[in-house]
Amino acid sequence: MLRAASGRALLGLLALSLALMIPLDSFDQLPSFCLFKLVFHRECLGCGMTRAVLHCLHGDFSGAWQFNNGIAIFFPILLSALLVFILKPSLIILPFKRK
Repeated sequence: MLRAASGRALLGLLALSLALMIPLDSFDQLPSFCLFKLVFHRECLGCGMTRAVLHCLHGDFSGAWQFNNGIAIFFPILLSALLVFILKPSLIILPFKRK
């Protein structure tokens, strides 16, 4: 159990370090891939959320707020879910049985 938790923690730290190595300007200039926006020419509720999460990871909360106001709700939930995944994997309900 402890070994699995340390492996998940290491994987999480690796993902976080990769996200922190990405310069913020490189994502800010990319075109939108939102299907809703491409079809209806309006932003959906999730538009800008990836950029907002990256800004939060870099500590730029005002920049994140400019991309999507929902980051104030989504980011704490995301952090909580990641902590549960790393520390208490037995709380996660899987749709299939482990062998």
